[in-house]
Amino acid sequence: MERKTTASQASKAFLVERYVPGISRTQLAAVERRLRRAIRELAEAGAEIRLVSSAFVPAEEVVLSVFEASAEETVLEANMRSGANVDRLQPAELSSD
Repeated sequence: MERKTTASQASKAFLVERYVPGISRTQLAAVERRLRRAIRELAEAGAEIRLVSSAFVPAEEVVLSVFEASAEETVLEANMRSGANVDRLQPAELSSD
């Protein structure tokens, strides 16, 4: 059975940058859970979106997340629904290696 959260080959990659000063790992995990729930809800409603990966850079107080989605607006909607701030959102190119 195919998972609905799988983005199609026509999807584009997007990089989201979040400035998260003073966030604890527990708080960060809660944000990630809410984000994954929002993505699942959007996918169940027919949106093409998938969270590829996230990285926390403690020294910079930044979280970088890579999404695959059909549109930038879908990425923004997932973040808005989860309460995750978006400081920058840029189209990205993923390597296939």
